Amino acid sequence: SGRKVVYHDGTLACIPAGESLSTVPPGYLALYKNDRSKAQSKYQLTQQWRHKEQIHNIHNRPHVWYPKIKAAYPHVIHGFTPNGMLLIYESPGKMKLKELLRNGCHVDDMIYHYCYLMEYLSNLESILTELHSN
Repeated sequence: SGRKVVYHDGTLACIPAGESLSTVPPGYLALYKNDRSKAQSKYQLTQQWRHKEQIHNIHNRPHVWYPKIKAAYPHVIHGFTPNGMLLIYESPGKMKLKELLRNGCHVDDMIYHYCYLMEYLSNLESILTELHSN
């Protein structure tokens, strides 16, 4: 998108289109029943966590469990709903999570995978939103 947002220490932050570090996203306001103070506080905590965990750089780091998690936890990005929301299918009946965990994968690896996937989806949605707004 060419837009750059940085954290207070100057490191790059990936903020979805239409959002900034100082503006509470609508989803946070809805989650906290329009309590702006609580929503802002929780959004700041989220940003601190994202920075600490380097979530904005997650796709630049190895994800050694990706193929094994993908095989054991079948999920696919299918497309979009009629109102433009991303559509993801999961196949819980085909999951082989016990086998995956027996083979050395840990809950932290699964959480990393979830963050990896959600960051990808967030970036994809931001890019598409920006493309459609131009």
